[in-house]
Amino acid sequence: MTNLQSQEIDPISKYTLAISAIETNRDSYTNNLSELYLGLGKALIDSKKYLEAKNALEQGVQIERINNGLDSLSQSPFLLSLADTHSQLQNWKQARIALDDFYNIHQQRYDDTDPFMLPVLDQLLEWFLTTYKLRTATGGYENLVVAERIGERINKLLPNDTDPQQSIVRYRRLAYLHYMIAQHLQRYGNNHSTGISFTTTDSSTSNSLRTTTYLHFERGKDALEQVIEILAQQKDTTNQRQASAIAQLGDWYLFFEHRQSAKKAYRLATETLYKTKGTEAVNPKLFDKPSIITFNSNSESDSAASERKLELSIMVSTSGKVSDVEVIKSDYQLSQKQLYNLKRNLRYIKLRPKLINGEPVKAAHRDFFPISLIERW
Repeated sequence: MTNLQSQEIDPISKYTLAISAIETNRDSYTNNLSELYLGLGKALIDSKKYLEAKNALEQGVQIERINNGLDSLSQSPFLLSLADTHSQLQNWKQARIALDDFYNIHQQRYDDTDPFMLPVLDQLLEWFLTTYKLRTATGGYENLVVAERIGERINKLLPNDTDPQQSIVRYRRLAYLHYMIAQHLQRYGNNHSTGISFTTTDSSTSNSLRTTTYLHFERGKDALEQVIEILAQQKDTTNQRQASAIAQLGDWYLFFEHRQSAKKAYRLATETLYKTKGTEAVNPKLFDKPSIITFNSNSESDSAASERKLELSIMVSTSGKVSDVEVIKSDYQLSQKQLYNLKRNLRYIKLRPKLINGEPVKAAHRDFFPISLIERW
């Protein structure tokens, strides 16, 4: 076979041929076979052939366990990919089994109080947050309950984290977790028939929506305040970065209707930005127009960036609420039902208002919003 012919083979065929050649000439559990099965599984996932991907990944796990032991860390990428595959197949119980295995093999190596568990917990938290949108309201609720427990473990380990930049990322992800929980409670309440609920104290639960929401407000606020504190301790932190972090705390207050606290945070953000001469020119990039409040994690931001957009003209009040909605551009004519869904869903979205000298002002605004807003949530 020529090099040109080899390059023309699709990844699935390439891995399948390589696996077949090794299994024909050697033992079916040769160590390097597992990597080929991992590559095959990922290629099948990319082609949306999830059932075949599951079979390939399970074979890879079996080979890893035979060669390296039942608790080998080398099976980690297989287990995470298996969880992703099961999520696409809507096999949520099987996905949890794969994730439990992933957690347990690391827990046997590291104690729960060891900061080396942080990257493991990071991946688990990201998985539950990312797959939330694939589930029903009840299933999403289960995702967030588990994510909350993971977040509590991360929060306990963070004081021992020696990497300030990673700590900032983690605290922001924790704030995003509590933002997602608050959004879920706002839309669906806390009364799902799962037998589990979000926590209200360290040792008890409650059906009080107000109490529960306030708890998540406090936890998210604490996380964002930690970000500000870490940035203040770093010698190379710019005024603009500090101002952005303080403004994000203002966004948090605004989202939870603490308007006076939001105003104070926005004023402090503006003052922080102007500490250095010449930064007035930077201000428009941060505060001269409204911006959507999301607290998105990186993966959610990437996902949102790839989603189809709807350009809207809106009015944004000093409290970040949207009114006077007008569709500027759409690929197709929206029905009355879609327009109704759009305006209804926009009630769950807030924007940081335009700031002049640190003070929120009412302003007209044009921006791109996800096309999913025209669907019923």
